[in-house]
Amino acid sequence: VLENWESDALLCCWQKHPYGLAVLFVRFAGLRPQEAFAIDLQVDIDIEGTSINIDKAVKLGDTESKLGPPKTKAGYRHVPLLEPLLSIVRYVLATEPGRRHVYIELPTKGEKRAAWNAYGKIAGVESQQYDGRHTWATEIDDLQLVRDASLSYWMGHKIKADESITKKVYIHRLEARLEADKKKLQAYMAEKYKDFTSSIPQISGSQMVVKTEK
Repeated sequence: VLENWESDALLCCWQKHPYGLAVLFVRFAGLRPQEAFAIDLQVDIDIEGTSINIDKAVKLGDTESKLGPPKTKAGYRHVPLLEPLLSIVRYVLATEPGRRHVYIELPTKGEKRAAWNAYGKIAGVESQQYDGRHTWATEIDDLQLVRDASLSYWMGHKIKADESITKKVYIHRLEARLEADKKKLQAYMAEKYKDFTSSIPQISGSQMVVKTEK
């Protein structure tokens, strides 16, 4: 788990490396690195609904990589788009209206590892590719603001529930519970990162890029 200063360092360097935005999707949305690199900013981001649609991941190869399905069936999900990532994505969509992806081109296994290490060197942080994901999950769990099942869903893990009416009742109420938990997180993250997000130039609604429907 990253220390606070390490998270702050990664956050402040996002514009200094081509894969900076992908790193932030791992740290501040809890995505797997392969999922972060697969994000289509025009299709997968719902600014108004403050959510990220996860329905694909990068399949890394030694010489070539391509897009494929998530790691598991539980990988198909919608993850909250929270501060400070929300403000950064909003800024990117407004200032780079033609940008679709978080990467310049799909990296190979070696290129992804090298890019991650290079970003860490810029930020002055030694971290593994999954450290940000572990940090996001730990931070949310420590806050005790949301239900365990909501966090499991957002992480793309199979929700381990009793195969009985309890699971059926839970699934029935899942969407309402997720929305309530997301609002709690939005309020917390907005307050925590208000100083940082206030430094990002404000973009008017008329300059925003409208999400393309699938």
